[in-house]
Amino acid sequence: MPPPVMLLSMVLIGLCIWASYIDLTQFRIPDSANIAVFAVGVIAIAWIDLSLLPSHLIASILTLTVFWLAGEILFRIARTDMLGAGDAKLLGAAVMWGGIWGLPSLLLVAATTGIAYALLARRQAKRVPFAPFICLGLLTIWFYGPIRV
Repeated sequence: MPPPVMLLSMVLIGLCIWASYIDLTQFRIPDSANIAVFAVGVIAIAWIDLSLLPSHLIASILTLTVFWLAGEILFRIARTDMLGAGDAKLLGAAVMWGGIWGLPSLLLVAATTGIAYALLARRQAKRVPFAPFICLGLLTIWFYGPIRV
């Protein structure tokens, strides 16, 4: 990794810690955290290969849209937030880093660790913050790449 990208990666780690902490303590993800993850991702991808930027932008927007709609549908059915708008925004921002090809791996890591947490904490917690698990998936695909089958 070139030094500027390594520096941006360290910034990403800090942003993930911040977003995760806020979600764990307040059950919300600040828009400023989502915007920062997205913006730093734009810079990182542009530095690595500018030709990747359009596909990553489109994937990011589509991911945000699909998961926001899924959250809305789940809310209307269950009458409770199951996938909040902050989660959808963070997923969209995360896809800026990994592109559409990183999304399945990111979701696999996020969902399996989130489910494990929910099962372990089911008696203590009525709500499960999802940002820590999205961030874990993001950092996994950023540093190790998508899972290859």
